[in-house]
Amino acid sequence: MHGGEKCLAPDRNDMGSRDEKPQLFLPVPCATWLAPRSAGALIMPTTINRGAGWVVYEDDASFGSPCRLLSLLPAHRSVASIARYAEQVYVDRYASLDERFAYKRRPQDSRFAAKTDPRHGGIYVGQSPRFVGVYAQRIISHAGVLEFWYRIATDRGTPGPIFECRMLRLPLPGV
Repeated sequence: MHGGEKCLAPDRNDMGSRDEKPQLFLPVPCATWLAPRSAGALIMPTTINRGAGWVVYEDDASFGSPCRLLSLLPAHRSVASIARYAEQVYVDRYASLDERFAYKRRPQDSRFAAKTDPRHGGIYVGQSPRFVGVYAQRIISHAGVLEFWYRIATDRGTPGPIFECRMLRLPLPGV
C-alpha cells in the first residue's frame, strides 16, 4: 500500500452484523499482513532494498558450482580493509596450520595476499576457489536471493576504460 491508503480488515472483536461498515485501521503494508493463525499465515515475499555496500563471495569456476555469498560489509569501508577481511577469511578456511602462522607473521608475503584491480574494480584472493569482493551500488534481497549491481571497467580498444553495470544473483544461505 502507498501513502494515504488504508487496509480494510474486519475487527476481530466486533461481533456485530455484516451490514455494519468496516473500520479503518492504521496503514500497514499489505506484504506484511498476516492472516489469523487459525486460518494459516499468509506471508508474502518482500523485496528489501539494502542500499550500497561491499559484497564478498566465493567463486569456484573449476567445479561449475554457483557463486556463494560470504559477507556483506558497509559501504564506508576502504578497499584495504575489505582486502584484509577477505584474506583472513580465506586463510581461516583453506590454509594449513603452518600457512596460518606464516600469514600472521607477514601477511604481505603470503600466497594469500589479496590482489586489487584498481582499473577493473575488484578484490581477488586465492586461486580455486577464489574470493571476490566488489563494491555494489545497489543490493536487493528477496525470496532467498541476493541481487546486486556493480560497475566494472572493460577494455574495448579505447584509450580509457569503459564502465559497464553488471548484475549478479546469489542464493542466500539458510533461506
